[in-house]
This record gives sequence, C-alpha cells and structure tokens, in this order.
Amino acid sequence: MVASSAQDDIRRLLEPVASERGLELVGVETAGAEGRPLVRVFRDQEGGIDIAVICEANTWIGEALEGDGGLDGPYVLEVSSPGVDRPLVTREDYERFAGETVLVKTFAPVEGRRSFTGRLDGLEGDALLVTCEDADYAIPLETVAKARLQTNIDFGSD
Repeated sequence: MVASSAQDDIRRLLEPVASERGLELVGVETAGAEGRPLVRVFRDQEGGIDIAVICEANTWIGEALEGDGGLDGPYVLEVSSPGVDRPLVTREDYERFAGETVLVKTFAPVEGRRSFTGRLDGLEGDALLVTCEDADYAIPLETVAKARLQTNIDFGSD
C-alpha cells in the first residue's frame, strides 16, 4: 500500500497541473499491494467531465507521476470523474455544494449520532452545518470521516 504521505505528495504534485488545464482535483486514493499500488485520481470540471477529458488526463497524470510522483516502482493508474455521489473534502467543497443533500459520517459521535443525511447548510467556523430530520447539526470538521453528495433520482410514476 502507498503511504498516506505519498498520497498527499501525489495530490500536491497534481493540483497545479490540473488547475492549469481548468480541471479540479477532487481526490487521490491509493490501494493495493506495495509492489504494484493502485492510484485512483478523481477529476472534475465545470459542466462535468467526459471520456475524452479522462483519456487526456490519464496521459498527463502518468507523465507527472513518472517525473516525481513519490512512487517507487510500477503502479496502476485509474482516472475517473467523482460520480454523482461526489466526495466532499475541502472547505471549498462544503461552501460550493451548500443546499445539496449530503451524507456525512463521523469518527466520533456528534449529539449521539455518527451518520447524518440531510441538507448541507455550509460552514460556520470549523463546523459543517447539516439539517436533517428537522434538526440542525454543527459537525466539527475534525470529526468528519467521510462526506458525500447524495443524489435522489425521481423516475416518475409512469
């Protein structure tokens, strides 16, 4: 497995390169064996991302990683969009997606709960504001284990 510091190094390496191309680096994940790790890079852009952008990103991400990506030896690269259940990671994500439905899981209980599904109301200081089940919660950012957009698809009654 690639150490989390290497994962952070990969993120720092790719963020400016992505920004130059008008893309957002949503996240970097690593998994797999130490001898051949899997590196997943999630990208997005205004208006969404298509297969042509993913193929192009695969090339320049591979070139960046080959230069100085903090990886020793071979690896497998996956480049993808974040999907409809996009992870929310940064303060900017929480502000940008205010008003959307989210699922938030915490490391420790907050007001007796560790899972919250509801409307994201943004940030207040170092707390994520979520309204669910007609109650408002201020979830300290340091307790957030995972936050994702939740998509409700209405297939209609026909």
